[in-house]
Amino acid sequence: MTGPPSLVIVALPRTMSSLVHRSATEALGLDAPLWTDDGEVLNADRLAHFGEPRFDESVKYVTSELEPDLFDRVLAFAADVVHPTGHAYKDVTQPFVTAELLRRAPQAMRVLVIERPITDIVFSMSIQRWRYPARAAWVFDDRERAVIEGLVRARDALSTVAGERVAYDDLVFDEHALVDALRRLYPDRTVAPVSYRGPGFEAAAHLRLARRATPAYRRTEALVAEVERAITAAPAPSPRPADDAAFTETLAESVRRAACDVLPADATVAVVTLGRRRLLNLDGRRAIAVDIADLASVRDSFDALVVPGAADAPPAVRDLAPVVDDGICRVWSWSR
Repeated sequence: MTGPPSLVIVALPRTMSSLVHRSATEALGLDAPLWTDDGEVLNADRLAHFGEPRFDESVKYVTSELEPDLFDRVLAFAADVVHPTGHAYKDVTQPFVTAELLRRAPQAMRVLVIERPITDIVFSMSIQRWRYPARAAWVFDDRERAVIEGLVRARDALSTVAGERVAYDDLVFDEHALVDALRRLYPDRTVAPVSYRGPGFEAAAHLRLARRATPAYRRTEALVAEVERAITAAPAPSPRPADDAAFTETLAESVRRAACDVLPADATVAVVTLGRRRLLNLDGRRAIAVDIADLASVRDSFDALVVPGAADAPPAVRDLAPVVDDGICRVWSWSR
């Protein structure tokens, strides 16, 4: 395949990356894969044929330190699907894989790195209830600090990538910041003007930037600094056990049998997967992965809840007796 070098946009989440991808693709006359949204070839939530609600279901933030086998497989997938010419891609969900891919082919493609303060990102992700960066954490167990740890490690990984860097604030206030960056990346190619700033955009941007003056933002900023200090001196982790896949299969089969014994075939089921998507195989029942911290309104949207293990019952179902409680998982059902 011939054409100009492909463009890869890399960033942490909540950095205008989708808008930048669409604008850059048009300005450079590049192609974007039709089978995924906004060039995100490594985010299964974005694939055209993905059947879940597209709320953080797929595995993200895979690291070579914690999951070396899975990391190698995702890296191989990236190498297979990313064309070095003629296309525009972006990634915000597999920064460690993408950084390694670009390190192995430093001259093949052009790279645009969007940089935004981590405190901004943490604040925005907490509003969206996106917690997937915690998968890359190995120092902190509590969710808030683990999310920050994952983002800090991702930022540090992307700092090793060679490319053109542009600040989020510059993109917000000046469309020329993007055009100028693209012209530096493609000096021999015509870069068309871009236009994405309108009254609605500017009002929303000013509201986001105004958060920086709030006490809640300053608290988050202090938390980020605490995490950065703590992980600097932390030792490297041990990989997650190689037999985790076998354990997952055993657990998934136990959960499937227990749930299917008591739930009708048309039930919509919330499942606390603990990161194991195999637990969603409930013989055709609509099963949605949920976080145990987000179950306050679970009874408004689902027919049943499945929780593996023997932890305390979530507050949303404490007034109900489980219909299954076998030591491996518990099932609550309230619609029938």
